[in-house]
Amino acid sequence: MFKPNQIFAVVNLAVLPAWALLVFAPRWRFTRLITAYAAPSAISLLYLFLVLPKFGLFTSGSGTLELVARFYQDPWLLLAAWAHYLALDLFLGAWMVRDSIRLKILHAFVVPCLFLAFVAGPIGLLAYFAVRAAVVRKWPSTSPPPVGGSMINMAQAAKPAGQPPVRPRVNPPNPRG
Repeated sequence: MFKPNQIFAVVNLAVLPAWALLVFAPRWRFTRLITAYAAPSAISLLYLFLVLPKFGLFTSGSGTLELVARFYQDPWLLLAAWAHYLALDLFLGAWMVRDSIRLKILHAFVVPCLFLAFVAGPIGLLAYFAVRAAVVRKWPSTSPPPVGGSMINMAQAAKPAGQPPVRPRVNPPNPRG
């Protein structure tokens, strides 16, 4: 049977290739699949298997800091917490890369944010928000995306400037009623 510190060592090494893809191959066709889906899902499965046997502990008690501290005295739950951080930090890094590509932010500006997200997730997120604001120079829209016709909007965005807008195809009425 494996010990928590052995699994800890393996999981820490296992995420390194995914982070390397984000830094060195952000546009490779498999980077998004590996870093946003496969690796975080695998780590999340580990988390599930570590937490499931002790799930009753999470539903009992008053939710105090002392109770949380007591949970993490168990090395298996501490490992689960670490897996939680690894999965979400990697997912965050994958999102930052996708968002920066979409916004055409120079990857050299994103790499330090990725390092910070790897070692201290929320600090990396703050750094990326600062880079994003400095480069894009506008805040994300507060209005929700359109409900209908999103494919039409995407088609219009893909058309070169000066071309007529894409009109939705309307099916003629059925004569058989």
